[in-house]
Amino acid sequence: MIEIDTPVDVCVNAALLSMDSPLRSPRSVGMPLDLTVIVRDELRFLHERRIEEQDPASLTLSEARAGALRNAFRDMGQFSVM
Repeated sequence: MIEIDTPVDVCVNAALLSMDSPLRSPRSVGMPLDLTVIVRDELRFLHERRIEEQDPASLTLSEARAGALRNAFRDMGQFSVM
């Protein structure tokens, strides 16, 4: 999904989505999350943000991921074990 020319905002979404599942699991990972985007070859922060448990944008992303996962599970074909 992520390529060398993928826009930064898409990369941020992918990074946050990759954390969503561990956050829902038995509390091996927990909030807050610290998100930092570093400018390539400049060693400076482009964005820096702490994401707390009730962060509206994070909750929206998490709910969208959960809905998409439910839809994908419903729509995929059956795996035949026989």
